[in-house]
Amino acid sequence: MSERVVRASRTQVALALVVLVGAAVRLYGLGIESLWTDELITLEYIRRYGALELFVVIPLNQPHLPLYYVLLDLWASVFGLSAVALRSFSALFGIATIPLFYLVGRELFDDVAGLVAALVYALAQVQVYHAQEVRMYTLLAFLALSSLYLFVRYLRTESRATAAAYALVTILLVYTHPFALFVVAGESAFLGFEFLRGRIGDLRRAVGTQAALGLAVLPLVAGFVLRFGGGVTLDYIPLPTPLLVFTVLTGYFARTGILPALAYVSALIGGLLVLAVTDGCFSAAIDVRRPARTVRDLGERIEFTDAWGVHLLLFWIAGTFLLPLVVSYVVTPVFWPRYTLAASFALYLLVGHGLSRAKRSHVRIALVALLVVALLPPTVFDLTTDTREQWDEAVADIEQRADQGALVVVADQVTERAVEYYGTRGDLVVTPVNADNAPNGTERTSNAEIRRKMAGHEEVWLVLSHTGDEDDARLKAIASDGRQRTWHEEYVGIEVYRYEASPDGG
Repeated sequence: MSERVVRASRTQVALALVVLVGAAVRLYGLGIESLWTDELITLEYIRRYGALELFVVIPLNQPHLPLYYVLLDLWASVFGLSAVALRSFSALFGIATIPLFYLVGRELFDDVAGLVAALVYALAQVQVYHAQEVRMYTLLAFLALSSLYLFVRYLRTESRATAAAYALVTILLVYTHPFALFVVAGESAFLGFEFLRGRIGDLRRAVGTQAALGLAVLPLVAGFVLRFGGGVTLDYIPLPTPLLVFTVLTGYFARTGILPALAYVSALIGGLLVLAVTDGCFSAAIDVRRPARTVRDLGERIEFTDAWGVHLLLFWIAGTFLLPLVVSYVVTPVFWPRYTLAASFALYLLVGHGLSRAKRSHVRIALVALLVVALLPPTVFDLTTDTREQWDEAVADIEQRADQGALVVVADQVTERAVEYYGTRGDLVVTPVNADNAPNGTERTSNAEIRRKMAGHEEVWLVLSHTGDEDDARLKAIASDGRQRTWHEEYVGIEVYRYEASPDGG
């Protein structure tokens, strides 16, 4: 058996192991934690509307686009609306994306770069988290990597079939999330850069493909302008700070508040990225006995790489990470961790390329081990710790303790959705009130109206989530008027209080 065949066989086995590990962490405890705010919003839309209606309703009511919701609605019609059934749709795309990283890494660099990128995606805490929630981010990842793969294949082959496939996949990507337009911006900028450098002889077909994309997303842009008129404001997104930018970058690999662990992750990833974007012989330039000479030799031997694969990924990062930062400061804040996830994919591929530059096998193995040490603990912590709102436990405790006919006051629409989804008792009176941060311009419920809702109920439950301290205080003050607090419990993201009529009425 030739060495090439043996190497290919080992690569296939390694990729299979990476996929299995990635699948295991995504499927582990898939339904243990309850659905949280954004998942409940997703659930409400697919329960209320049919697939065709979602094409219209989602763009009008959400800062997202309908493809994911339509596909999830079709999935739920077959597999049901349980947390496991809904989340398995995201897990499926998360698992399918792992081998795509290998394909893109191999196409841009080599097998080692592809395997390492796949491993980083398989274990990264943020990617596992999104693979276990009822949202569109793993579909976004799958389509983004498919778009990148076809883009690279097209640049290599200039095949019309590949160009058509690239255009179709990228259109689906954009109709999954509007911020996927930043991906298109990065790819288009790279095309222009390569043409100016003379590495693309005929730009007409490439420009034609991008123009076709532009025509396909024109209805999206037109609808966006008509909906928002002269301005767009995403109230939940703050103006990005240097700390937020750093947190997002390191969070692509590991989210931790332990400073030594954060320093370790930053140094390891930073070092691999430096290896990825530079050329030169580091080992020949390093002399531990002469630091000054080492610095001089590094400056002479090491320079920015001319590899077009690295340039493509840097343009991808510029489009998906730096451009949202610019828009945030010039137009309106749009830099939000979830919305910049596409930048992490390019970083994973660059890390894989940086590691692949180590020529000795034992050095590569050591670097892979260091990567696993950096990635795995935060992911295991997330999988074994409650991190999402514990609506299932909170509602179960209320129903176990509440008397027949008790009033359950929920402090916003999200809380109402959660109580209704997990509730099983029909004898409890669930009534919502609107806080200061009520969505869609809904007026705040007055104190007099809240008292009217509570009147005549000797047992009142307060379920507080996504409300400010001021609203919490006023709701508790009104509930305690003629009642005394007899029970209180805190959950992840939720507080529950029970008030019962005082014996003396005071």
